[in-house]
Amino acid sequence: MFDFDQIDDACIRCGLCMSQQRAEGMPALMCGDIAQTFANVKDATEIPEDTYEFVRSCSLCDACTAACPRKLSCAEVCRAARQVLARLQPELADEYRVFRMDVCENLFAGMRLAGNIVYSEYLGGPAPPLELDASQPRATQPSAQRTLFMPGCTLSSYAEEVTRATFELLVARGAVCGMTAYCCGNPLSNAGLIDDYNRYAAGFARLLQRHRIDSIVVACPNCLRRLEFLVEQNSLEIILVPLPTVLVELGVRYTPVPTALDVPTTATADTPTMPVHPSGDNVEIQGAPKLTQTKVLTLTPTAAPPCPSSISVHDSCPDRESGRFGRATRHLFIDSNIDLVEMANNGKKTICCGSGGLAQVYGPEHPRARRDRRLEQFAATGADCLVCSCISCVNMFLSAPDAPPVRHYLELILGKHIDWARMAHNMDKATVAKGSLDTALADATPVFADA
Repeated sequence: MFDFDQIDDACIRCGLCMSQQRAEGMPALMCGDIAQTFANVKDATEIPEDTYEFVRSCSLCDACTAACPRKLSCAEVCRAARQVLARLQPELADEYRVFRMDVCENLFAGMRLAGNIVYSEYLGGPAPPLELDASQPRATQPSAQRTLFMPGCTLSSYAEEVTRATFELLVARGAVCGMTAYCCGNPLSNAGLIDDYNRYAAGFARLLQRHRIDSIVVACPNCLRRLEFLVEQNSLEIILVPLPTVLVELGVRYTPVPTALDVPTTATADTPTMPVHPSGDNVEIQGAPKLTQTKVLTLTPTAAPPCPSSISVHDSCPDRESGRFGRATRHLFIDSNIDLVEMANNGKKTICCGSGGLAQVYGPEHPRARRDRRLEQFAATGADCLVCSCISCVNMFLSAPDAPPVRHYLELILGKHIDWARMAHNMDKATVAKGSLDTALADATPVFADA
């Protein structure tokens, strides 16, 4: 049970958090005052309108925490407050229906179904579970034999080709033995659906234990943060490593490759028109086998932007404190001729892209304001390309009118272009067409039936 009273007592009402909130156009509220409101609330009508708006539209970015001399997490207060709201207003669960990753009928499953995206090598998926030698003690097992690649819901649903190329690279270098397309559970936690999250997390933890997984290579900063809680909550002995850190350790560095428009093609009416780079062509790893293209999409992607001469890296909010993703992502470009230009807010002082905290479910106003503020900072750098380690950040920035070139770092490293038109097509089919998302929650299929 979250202790609102403790936060209320600890807050010195200095107002430093409020300056950060005002900069984002949010209602300015002190962390302690929010906690005081929710400490004894019995009915949603007792909650002041500005407090309700704040809790629902908070991006959970923890920028307030960075400014707080007591290091009180306004994000954690808002998560706990959303749990109270979920109890007082059960109908709110319906607003988060598409993000209910604890049931099989969810947005990302619908997108993969619409796009015929099937990962055959993943834990608990269509293929048989991983065959590990459970008779051997853990200490005698090669590390990679119990290591999974976890791309996360968005990367695996938005960018199939990038996901596959990354997995193939990790397998070729002996870094992982398999992949899991399961969700980390973060959407459930952010929505305040704590009981549903705990059941899902317990089921996922049992799955990892059953396969004796001892390490996970994590592609998403949000997943890494959530998995840290899951591992601690379920007393798992699992090491979590950010994907860019693994790539750096494998010797991967960015080297420019021709864009799709520069590659001559011999496509005919009967063949796909998408020019394809072998996924290893721009990956410099001594002794690593070149990866080959295993699948060509039949949809023609939009043209890839030219190789940038300068970049600015956006640090994701969940990476604010550790900086593990941000440091490693920058290191991947360290030996290239690309200039790295920092934005005014970077590292621990980074600001949200606008997609955080499921705030868009409440309304688009604050998420768009956060996005536009960040894009203004990028424009001030004069860099050619905005590079992100989170695919949701990329998607959010690209949603802006007249968006600048924005790339996920894996697109540049692997020479792969995310087909956003295809992503939008799959999302439209998943959310508009009659089908899985019309399934009432009470009739939906739990991901972990024994959870």
